[in-house]
Amino acid sequence: GRFSQGPLSFRMVALVGATSAAALAGAVCMHCMVKPFHSVPVASASWSWGAPAPAPVVCNSWTSWGACSATCGPGTQSRSRTGSGCSHTLESQACNAAACCGSWTSWGTCSVACGGGTQQRTRSGAACSSTSENQACNSAVCCGSWTSWATCSVTCG
Repeated sequence: GRFSQGPLSFRMVALVGATSAAALAGAVCMHCMVKPFHSVPVASASWSWGAPAPAPVVCNSWTSWGACSATCGPGTQSRSRTGSGCSHTLESQACNAAACCGSWTSWGTCSVACGGGTQQRTRSGAACSSTSENQACNSAVCCGSWTSWATCSVTCG
């Protein structure tokens, strides 16, 4: 049967607790299992009084979202559910929209020639955990300048 409320028209899919049009008050639609029948839009299946009700639609809960197909940059992830008569059993969504990290540059020049300094390299990208790195360099002890040559201990001759 059909139910009309204002400009909206609904087709009853299956009703529990209703054996006649007069018993519609408080009936529950088995098509959605949770909403009152008057909130379900027209369904593809029809049902008439006295006909056997179709099997109830039972959809299990969605699984957790799966891993993203990309570690950075645009990817997709999906989840699923099981059940009889579910309108859809697979759902996908976008994930990891952040740009990937760029490659590291070469190490820069050391800050000192000896005695321990630092040098830096960088990379770009919004998804990077860090965009610069420092490392120690030229850790050898610095030697002082050479003194002048001393006088030769042996005279030539």
